[in-house]
Amino acid sequence: MKASSNGYTHTPTPQYIQELAAQIERDPTDLVQKIALANALEQTGEIAASVTLYQQIIQQDRDGNYSLIARKALENLENSSAGQTPISIDATSDLTQSQPSISDVTSTSHQHQRQGFLSAFPRLRHGWKNLNFRTKLTILLVAGTAIPVIIVTQGIVAVTKESLFLKFKQSLQREGTYFTEDYVAWNVDESRTDAQTIANFVQTVQIDLSNPRQIAASRKLLQKYISHFRVSQESNSVEKNIRILTDAQGKTVAQNIQTLAAESFNFPPEKLQLTPRYRQVSLPVGIYLGDIPIVKNALRTGKELGGMELLKSDVLKRLGQDKQANIGLQAQLNQGLPTSEQPFPDGTYDIDGGRAALVPMVVKPIKIGNKLVGTAIVGTIENRSLITVDSFKARVNVPIASVFALDWQISSNIPAANGQRDIGTRAPRSVASIVLNRGQEYIGLTKIAKANYLGVYQPLYDHQQELNPTKAKPVGMSFVARPVAELDSLLAVQQIAAYGIGLVMSLVAGVLAIIIAGSFARPLGRLADFASLIKNGKHGIRLEDEGRQDEIGILTDNLNAMAAKIEADLQAIRSREILQRWEKERLQQGMINLLLETETAKDGDLTVRAKVNQGETGAIADAFNSIISSLQQLVIQVSSASKSVQSSAIDSEASVEKLSHEATNQADVVTEALTSVEQMERSIGAIAQSAQTAAAIAHQALEAATSGDRDMDRTVGSIETIRTSVAATTKKAKRLAESAQEISKIVSIISGISEKTNLLAFNAAIEASKAGENGKGFRQVANEVRRLAERV
Repeated sequence: MKASSNGYTHTPTPQYIQELAAQIERDPTDLVQKIALANALEQTGEIAASVTLYQQIIQQDRDGNYSLIARKALENLENSSAGQTPISIDATSDLTQSQPSISDVTSTSHQHQRQGFLSAFPRLRHGWKNLNFRTKLTILLVAGTAIPVIIVTQGIVAVTKESLFLKFKQSLQREGTYFTEDYVAWNVDESRTDAQTIANFVQTVQIDLSNPRQIAASRKLLQKYISHFRVSQESNSVEKNIRILTDAQGKTVAQNIQTLAAESFNFPPEKLQLTPRYRQVSLPVGIYLGDIPIVKNALRTGKELGGMELLKSDVLKRLGQDKQANIGLQAQLNQGLPTSEQPFPDGTYDIDGGRAALVPMVVKPIKIGNKLVGTAIVGTIENRSLITVDSFKARVNVPIASVFALDWQISSNIPAANGQRDIGTRAPRSVASIVLNRGQEYIGLTKIAKANYLGVYQPLYDHQQELNPTKAKPVGMSFVARPVAELDSLLAVQQIAAYGIGLVMSLVAGVLAIIIAGSFARPLGRLADFASLIKNGKHGIRLEDEGRQDEIGILTDNLNAMAAKIEADLQAIRSREILQRWEKERLQQGMINLLLETETAKDGDLTVRAKVNQGETGAIADAFNSIISSLQQLVIQVSSASKSVQSSAIDSEASVEKLSHEATNQADVVTEALTSVEQMERSIGAIAQSAQTAAAIAHQALEAATSGDRDMDRTVGSIETIRTSVAATTKKAKRLAESAQEISKIVSIISGISEKTNLLAFNAAIEASKAGENGKGFRQVANEVRRLAERV
């Protein structure tokens, strides 16, 4: 038969939450208290605050087990809040307003990292561009395979880590329950069996324990029976050092009481105490036990009662157990610890100054007929009794186990700083407040001998759990723990296996990537070589059609088509060059013919005409013919003017005599006439210069035509340029014609002056003749002026 413990759901009180918050404020690095506070806030419905605390824990203990607990809690919250605002597990976000420096440093670090990346990116980009296609494709294929493998491996590791932690936690909870029910509470079950056996014996022999005569007659029988029988022969059975028979008033009538020998008190933690030594306690009968609550309630109700009973020092002294029970309160180093890690103040729980005892006890009322005649009491003192924790360690291989009377440790295999077992110390208030005040299981991290342990505390109850379960309060705790290093070692093995598999997969993917990259790179290299040959002017070559229907096959067809198109375009360009060269030669030949046809024009032959035909030279020939015609008309006009001057001179002889009388008057103006003659000479020189300018303009026209020919040579194939030059030459020719007209006007003016000069010279000659010998010189001058006028 096994005892069982009932759990109860309690909502954390505001006072408890405030205490945890105050402890964390005093010591922000206390992750255990942060986990406890986050859990309490989660239970009270303050999800946002609990999420903030869990994220702080993740930030402070990124890769540790505290972070693992917090991540698991956040995952549970996220699963339970489906459809609501999602919970983000962000270990890099600002955690509290009280830590601005952390966020500032993180922000600055991120900025530097971002700037460093941005500055390195162009170099990486340039290096990437310079890699060949095969290397790029190999890198991309390897990365495309390795990255998912890494992600999956990391996911497997994370899931394995969480799964292992959950299994580790669940296994520890099962071990804690096993320790509570099959070891600690098992003592109650064994005591129950012993008490029932003793009661059955009394009922069988029909001894009225309340009848002094029958007791006196049967005392030796009863004493012998309760002293020598042993119900269980199991190796984990604990010797019951209290076996008592009482009358109906609770006074002892027979008893077998033992206590732990002194040499078994301080058993070193590295050794297992599986066979403790006891010594017999000799006490007189008649000890009153009716004031013990369990005895009192059993006599009152007539029911068998059992549980983990907390007995005070006065009762223990009556039973001779005071020395074994008196552990006292051991000094604890609480200085510098957060409040949650310190025990509650003395007197919070009544442990009688460290002299109380936790006793797995059963009281069995004995009835003969319907008459209650007494009780059978069986129990064992847990204080200093190490067989419970050591046998559990030996059988289950759980390194740490303890039993507490309220928050006071009375049996343990935890090593203390002095080399002894850690008993007489008190549990932290964070544990006691949950287990003792609320009757709930507590699981969390703790430090034992400077190592991290995951431990489970479970409540222990007295007989009130059988009488009134809803009002029963814990009277003690059981505790088991395993080092977190065990979980770390399991995780390390799993990680090595996962990363090993991932590495093998990556290597296989790398080999396949190289092969695949080569299958793509070779045809692309062939295409690149073909493009290089085309670029270098290689013609008449084509890529072999391999019948591929993929992009490479399409690119092959397109490159072949491109090569054919390039060759066709080059052929068309060559044909245009030949045609342009022929046009140039034809134009040059036409210009040569034009120059040959008009060559006599430079010798004064104004009757020559250029042959006008189709094409550009035809327009030039037409312009040349127009210029020559204009010049011919100009010459005709000048000749006609000269003839008119000569005719006028002949006609003026008749009037010579009429004018002779004016010779004297005109002699005064001879000098002025000479001056006019000089001016005429200069005018004639200017006219001659104008004629030379006209010739130069004609020569420039020829040079312009020659320049147009050179322009045609420089702009092969540009017929428009030739036409532009021809148009410019035509305009110059028209300007030459206009200049000739201006010359004609000047000639007319000169002709007028010549007529007057000739007339004046004629009159001067007449007057000189009249003057006789004195006017001879003047007459010669007049004749010279006349001859000059005739030349003009």
